[in-house]
Amino acid sequence: MLKFEVNNQKGSLKIKPLLKRLEKFFKKDFKKPTVVSLAIVDKKISKKLNQKYRGKREATDILTFVYEEKDATGEIVLCYDKIKERAKKEDGTVLGVAARLIVHGLFHILGYTHKEDRAALKMEQKEGAALKRISAIMALKITSFDCSKCKHLSKSR
Repeated sequence: MLKFEVNNQKGSLKIKPLLKRLEKFFKKDFKKPTVVSLAIVDKKISKKLNQKYRGKREATDILTFVYEEKDATGEIVLCYDKIKERAKKEDGTVLGVAARLIVHGLFHILGYTHKEDRAALKMEQKEGAALKRISAIMALKITSFDCSKCKHLSKSR
């Protein structure tokens, strides 16, 4: 069972209906009761975290921290400002971009990676299927995801 805990809500992203839908969609994937922390931050905080954990001096749209792969626990940090920019650039919606990024982060927390071609293909197929169903149910415009720029971190707490 999956539950989201939203921390540091930044911007006017109406995310609760999406999170409820994702909790239902992923309930079979998370075998044990699991809380995934979701932080929505501004560019300043995103840049600070990206520099600390990845050595990059720029804000990023998503960072995923996997704390315990066997228990599928982790945290997803979204940058509201970067999501807005990406939505405009891709002719998408802010909520659609956020949905795509959260789904991507959840698959990382579940242990999927894209370090090797076969694993990347499996992850992309699962993401595509999940996003197709979620976008149809919620009438979201979700553009395709470029996994080559993923900012995934595994970190033990």
